[in-house]
Amino acid sequence: MSTVVLSSYIWACTDNGIGKFDQSTLSQQTLMELFIFGLDAAEYICGSRDIPTEVSAWKSVRCSVEGKVEAFRWRLYGAGGTGTVNLQYLPSTVKILRMDGNVLHGTVNLADMPVQMEYFCLSDNQLTGNVDLMCLAVSLETLDMYGNKFTGSISLTHLPNSLEVLDLHQNELSSSVCLRFLPVALRKINLSSNRFEGSVDFTRLPESLSDINVDNNALFGTLNLDHLPTKLCRIRVSRNNFSGTVSLIALPSSLHYINLSSNRFEGSLDVTRLPDALIYVLVNNNAFSGPVDLAHLPAKLFSIDMFNNDFSGTVRLPTGVSINITGCDDLVVKYL
Repeated sequence: MSTVVLSSYIWACTDNGIGKFDQSTLSQQTLMELFIFGLDAAEYICGSRDIPTEVSAWKSVRCSVEGKVEAFRWRLYGAGGTGTVNLQYLPSTVKILRMDGNVLHGTVNLADMPVQMEYFCLSDNQLTGNVDLMCLAVSLETLDMYGNKFTGSISLTHLPNSLEVLDLHQNELSSSVCLRFLPVALRKINLSSNRFEGSVDFTRLPESLSDINVDNNALFGTLNLDHLPTKLCRIRVSRNNFSGTVSLIALPSSLHYINLSSNRFEGSLDVTRLPDALIYVLVNNNAFSGPVDLAHLPAKLFSIDMFNNDFSGTVRLPTGVSINITGCDDLVVKYL
């Protein structure tokens, strides 16, 4: 269908021409044409803008046995992947959208996300505007929008119960972050490399969580690590402004990576009761002080970075572990 004819369809399907789009009057073929015509290289998907091939024949599309569009993948085209994303044109049956690794621009209205959406990925583009997380599809399991230019605040208090992965890192999002009401199914959350600020509460994270990353923001305050989820494997809070003392004696047994580096933590540091599964520990570039006992490290520990702190006294370094504890002027180092 030609672009001119489609424009007429859009007007006819809009209530009184005021912008409320009604999908029900259009076929899935027409809806998908409207959607891809926002892409500058649409003809590579449908063959021709004037006479598009049947949507079921598009390599970027997967249809159900009933012929309903279920997935659209158009990714990793780099500079050739220009255009905009108009979710209002996606059929309600679409469950998977992958358009990462392009140079898509403009804003994205997540309220127009198809109601059956399960996997949504627009990462590594040049999208802008706000990210409204208050009206996502109730069936959504993965929301991946990292590496864009989104701005403004976000709310994490009304995410879908089904959500398992939330990745918003490398944007320009700001404001405080509430982690107290995350979905019970959530396994991974990555908010790193944004402009979030304020304190965070790690004592009410969902038990399903295995990976949390808030690196490289402007978060501050103290950090309570005594009540982390039992399944947590990785925690990253480096390059923020956290301060005060921090306890590592009640970390979950599943933890194998912890990064507290480049903050303002201070006081003594007890590393004699770390979990057996731990492999990497980074506490460098803080203000930890006093003596430190490294004679009781986990057997699986591969590396521990402790440099640029204020440790003092004598420390005996065990063999078999990569330990960097340089930059502590009052520390005497000996080897076991």
